[in-house]
Amino acid sequence: MSVVAKDEIEAAIKDFPVGVQPKIRKDVTSGKYRLLWLTAWDWDVAVELGDTVSILANDYRRFIQLNSHRTRIAIPDPQSGSIELRGEVSEDGIIAISVLSGSQPIALPRMAIGQPLRINIDRQERVTVSSKESRPIVGSELQ
Repeated sequence: MSVVAKDEIEAAIKDFPVGVQPKIRKDVTSGKYRLLWLTAWDWDVAVELGDTVSILANDYRRFIQLNSHRTRIAIPDPQSGSIELRGEVSEDGIIAISVLSGSQPIALPRMAIGQPLRINIDRQERVTVSSKESRPIVGSELQ
C-alpha cells in the first residue's frame, strides 16, 4: 500500500462518506495517523458489480462494493499494523478479491460471507496476508 501524498490528501478525504470527513481531516491534519491507498478488486466477477467487503482500519469500518476494475480506496493507516477485510455480500457466496502490493497484484484466499482476512502492513510498503484459520502468507509466496 502506498501513502497518500500531501497533494492527494483532500481528494482522499472526499472519498470517505461526508459524515466522517471532518473527523478524518482533523485526525490527519493533527498527525494522529496518515492515509494509505488500498487498491482492490473482485477477481471472479462476471457482472459489473461484484462482492461487497468491509474494511476495518483502527476504529473505522467502511463497506465497499468491488467490481472487476481496480478501485483505489483511502483508508486510515492502522495503528495495529493490520487491516481486516471481511466478505459481506456475494451473489455466489464466495468472496474473491485481489489487492496490490506495490505494483504486484495478489489474489487473496477465497472467503466465505462473514469470514475475516487480516492484511498486515509492513512499514516498508510490503503486504502480508493471514486469516484466522492459517499461518500468515507473505505476498511472494502467492506468486
